[in-house]
Amino acid sequence: MLVAEAFGQHAARLRRKFGQYGFRARTRIGAGAFITAAEYQEALQIRTLWTSELRDALQRVHAIVTPTVPFPAFSLETQNTVPPDTTWGTIPFNLSAHPAITVPCGFTAAGLPIGMQLVGRAFDEGTLLRIAHAYEQSVEWHKRRPVVEVTT
Repeated sequence: MLVAEAFGQHAARLRRKFGQYGFRARTRIGAGAFITAAEYQEALQIRTLWTSELRDALQRVHAIVTPTVPFPAFSLETQNTVPPDTTWGTIPFNLSAHPAITVPCGFTAAGLPIGMQLVGRAFDEGTLLRIAHAYEQSVEWHKRRPVVEVTT
């Protein structure tokens, strides 16, 4: 759904200003041109079910905690070549329109940051922000910075 919608929004500009889009953006947006109406309709139905299940789950809790991504942070070199999909943890909540926030929750043995995502009830951003703030006040991860090596 997201790539089909992105293609719908960007198709004309992508044709005119192809070079202004990065390789990753062109690839993802361009993939939306190949989504059929039947696939899009099926995705709408799945989104409706997902949103309903998430709404039901959030009736019992104030927030859901997930990893931001299922892997540690990667190097700048990886980012500039073939970076992994960093939307893994955010797409489900973009589809359901539930608010989400990521906060630092640790570092790997190599000193790379780890993120924790908090997902809240629809239109209840205030509670979600209070939970995130309370967590950050109880730990000091947000005060640490990874070592960044810049080569010239």
